[in-house]
Amino acid sequence: MTPQHGYPQGGGGAAGRGIVLVVVAIALGAFLLARGFDGSDDGSAGAASSGSLSDGGSSGSSGDDSEGDDGSEDPASTTTSTTTTTTTTTAPPPTTHPPGQVKVAAVNGKGAPGLAGAVAEKLITEGFTTVAKNAVNFGMETSVIYYQPGYAEDAKVIADALNAPGNILNELPSTETALELVRDPSDVSDFHVFVVLAADDAVPVVV
Repeated sequence: MTPQHGYPQGGGGAAGRGIVLVVVAIALGAFLLARGFDGSDDGSAGAASSGSLSDGGSSGSSGDDSEGDDGSEDPASTTTSTTTTTTTTTAPPPTTHPPGQVKVAAVNGKGAPGLAGAVAEKLITEGFTTVAKNAVNFGMETSVIYYQPGYAEDAKVIADALNAPGNILNELPSTETALELVRDPSDVSDFHVFVVLAADDAVPVVV
């Protein structure tokens, strides 16, 4: 009898199952490995996205700063320059009237003969319309040159012509004040300047 050669069936079955398990393990490992790579990519993408958002936020802030530097100004740091214009008003220079339009009464308040006449003659040579008058009362002590409002400059010219000091010039309180000084005031009611000659000889007169 010829002996039959062969492998035990039980051993072949175990080897087959082992191969199958190896193949399954390899396939499972490849699958898990692939999943692992996918997760890493997703995480990296997420991180990259997060980083992009962070950069975007930073870029947004930078954009705001750039816009502020380029166009806008900080109101607190804005300086307003104000130009003040000063207007200087110059008063018109004092004016005098033509001498022929200024009426002057030389009033003798001292009582010395010819005193008012001498002053009248002097002022007539200067072009003024002048008359000689006596005061109501002689013995006046203080000389004065009275002038109507608006004739102050003319009175100064008259005082200079008579070599009289400027401190004896006074504005008339009223026309009545001057008329009360003159003995016959009827013809001097519209006069502008009254030169009252008194004992102090403030108006030097050569008679």
